[in-house]
Amino acid sequence: MIGWILLTGIALAGPLAASAELVGQWESVERTPGGVGEAIDFRADGTARQVSVAMGDASYKLEGEWLLTFWKDRESGKVSILANRVELEGYELLQKDEDGNLVSRMHREGPAGAGNPVAGVWCSEDGPGLTTFTEFTAGGDMFIRLPIRSLTGRYWLSGDQLAVELGESARKEFQFKVDGDVLTVTPAGGAPRQFRRARSSLLRTLP
Repeated sequence: MIGWILLTGIALAGPLAASAELVGQWESVERTPGGVGEAIDFRADGTARQVSVAMGDASYKLEGEWLLTFWKDRESGKVSILANRVELEGYELLQKDEDGNLVSRMHREGPAGAGNPVAGVWCSEDGPGLTTFTEFTAGGDMFIRLPIRSLTGRYWLSGDQLAVELGESARKEFQFKVDGDVLTVTPAGGAPRQFRRARSSLLRTLP
């Protein structure tokens, strides 16, 4: 029988040494054709949170009053460019097309980024109970996340073995490996899944 150890703090030693690499936020490499994947946050206190979320990653550039976003197709590598005029009204960011039609209205969440009028986290309502979160980084990256379902629970470690219990689901056990910014988890008799360390801070914002 494996002796699972529940994490209770950041000070780690012995068989828990690998957990220092595991702690943090990760996003699944594999996504559905519609961009839905999984984001998970392993915390130093042994708690975990998993969010099923629609994801969009792009880069952006401000040219005067225009916001240019550059979208790279995950399969073909082809880049498409979307241009919208931006207007800032207090804590709101409006995007309009070249004819002046409103494309989106976003409300700022948290502090503004230094020296960049759009840098930071924004949210927009996309229907009853649906909120899209957008982050513009100071370095020119844009991350869009639409949470669909969120589960919280706990996790345990023993060597390279990981057990996770989320929501009402039974405990699931995996072999795990962290190689740089890539986390690979493999269930017994199943195929491995890869996660990359999240470049966005949005998981802390998602409800």
